[in-house]
This record gives sequence, structure tokens and C-alpha cells, in this order.
Amino acid sequence: MDIHSILIVALLLYIAGSLAYFTPWPRAGAVLVPLGIVLNAAGLFFRGRFEGEWFPALWVDGPLIIPIFLALISLSFFRSGARVPGRVAAAALVLCSLAAFIPAPAPAFPSAKTGVALAPIFFLVETSGIAFFITGGFLALAALLLRLDTQEAVRRCVLWGFILFTTAQVLGAVWSFVGWSFPFSWSPRHLASACLWCLYAALLHAGSTRISFRATAALIAMGLVPVPFILYTHQVQHLFIKLTGVFS
Repeated sequence: MDIHSILIVALLLYIAGSLAYFTPWPRAGAVLVPLGIVLNAAGLFFRGRFEGEWFPALWVDGPLIIPIFLALISLSFFRSGARVPGRVAAAALVLCSLAAFIPAPAPAFPSAKTGVALAPIFFLVETSGIAFFITGGFLALAALLLRLDTQEAVRRCVLWGFILFTTAQVLGAVWSFVGWSFPFSWSPRHLASACLWCLYAALLHAGSTRISFRATAALIAMGLVPVPFILYTHQVQHLFIKLTGVFS
């Protein structure tokens, strides 16, 4: 079984486990989702091997590892008894899993920059923060559209997402200085990260004002707009190139 097949099986387990959360047998989800995490991690581990060596920076591919963090967030909600936020997080898990398995280009050739120890740490911390932002965005949408009581879960996700994402920006600056000799660059990717950070920084401050939760939830849901650009840019570009090649 090749790496892509392993990831597809993990995707199917995520879907089956998430659907189980909406049935009278939610315990099945507590088994299937962890199995999906194991297979997802195994597929990424093998993907990190290059010519007999293992490169951590190739393992922590954002679009392919984001389902692991979303699955862990969903499981944590269910284990704490918060079934409604857990189901919403499971829905985010399924949607992001589908997007994550868009055919992607092969891993880039390992370089001295990706070999820096901070590289995989940066990607792990940043992706975990984005996972909390995604979950918070879906919870905010659930509060707005379905009138679900997710206010406390939204607050926790935004707070943890901001802490992790801020930590990632510091780690990224140090890694950039070590690998490129400068701590920052104004590329579209970095601008999207800066927009995301500023948005959630403002939202955390808005929580101490008299702004209603529904207004804040609408802004939190807007955080889902720059996230796809940060995570799936290369996948969408690769898919576009393949499609234009087929129809040209």
C-alpha cells in the first residue's frame, strides 16, 4: 500500500468516526477517529523519508497534518462531555480532510534550510494554532446559523489558537534568520499570516468590550477566509496546473 492509499484510508476513518458522533453510538467515533490519526501519522512518517533518510520538515506538511490536530480537538471536546462542540469540530475535520487530500506535488527536495531543527517545530506549532482557528470558525458559524450554544468553546479555541500561532511567528522569525539571514519577508504567505494574527488579536480584545457575541462570532468566522490560502495554496496551484494541462 502506497502513502497516498494510507492517507485515503485515514480519511475514510475520519469520515466514519465523525458520522458516528451524530448517531446513538458515539463510542464508535472514539475508536475510528484515533485509528485515523494513527494511519494519518504513519502516512506522513513514510512521506518524510527521502533516499533512505528521514527529514522531519517533510513530515509536517500543513494540509496533510491539519486533520490530526482537528481530530485531537474533536476528541478532547467529547472526552470533556462537550458533545455539541465535538460534533462541530468533527464536521470541520471531515471538510478539511477532503481538501487536504487534493493531489499535491511531491515533497520538495530537502535543503539545508528545511534541515534546521526549528523548521518542523515551526510547522507543527503553526498548524496546531490554525487547527484551533478553524475549529473556532466552525463553532462561530454554528452559533450564527444553527443557534447552538458554543460561546465558551469558541472563546477557548480562539485563545489557544492565538497563543500557538503567536508562538509560531516567533519561531518562524528565528528559523528564517538562521536559514535565510533575515527574520521576515513580505510574501503573500506572510501577509496572510499577519492578517490572520491581527484579526484574532483584535477579536481577543473585543471580548473585553460590550460587543455582542453574535457580532464577534461573525468576525471569528471571517478568520476562515485567509486560512485556505495559508494551508492549501500549493495544492490548489498544482491541481490547476494539472487541469489546464488536461484540457489544453
